[in-house]
Amino acid sequence: MKQKVLIVGLGLIGGSLAMNISKKDDVFLIGVDGDEATLNMALKQGVIHQASSDFKKAAIEADVCVLATPISVTINYLQQLNDIQLKKRLLVTDVSSVKNQVLAAANELNHPLLSFVGGHPMAGSHKQGYTAAKPHLFENAIYVLTPSVHATEEEAERLIDLFSETAGALFNIFNRGT
Repeated sequence: MKQKVLIVGLGLIGGSLAMNISKKDDVFLIGVDGDEATLNMALKQGVIHQASSDFKKAAIEADVCVLATPISVTINYLQQLNDIQLKKRLLVTDVSSVKNQVLAAANELNHPLLSFVGGHPMAGSHKQGYTAAKPHLFENAIYVLTPSVHATEEEAERLIDLFSETAGALFNIFNRGT
């Protein structure tokens, strides 16, 4: 059975991750983005399998949720996830470059089916948006994972497996974010 992965925000980082994850045969990729043209382009290119404008509905379907949004938006989504009536365990990660605020919010989660492993792909470009996304963006980049107090190292390893197509990214797992 395919794992369902939700990527929220298909800009430079989220779009590039989606391009890599979509190479995996065992993944069904759902994209959420505020720009309908971006969603349509990602669908047309086969980067995502389903587009959604309903974050909560998509989160209920997902096994993994990648928040590729600005820090304040990521924190808002974490708070929304804490209140959603999930039917199965949901592993959540982000791509924020600054971890303090995001990990503080993640450590406050009390939903029994949520776990959070912070992520920071040390890659980027001066360009923005889905049209700047490239599968090779993470080539030779360090990708740091930081499990929250609600996550295990095995869940971090699960993300490493999910992101295994990211063209030679080097993964580091840091101690729990406290």
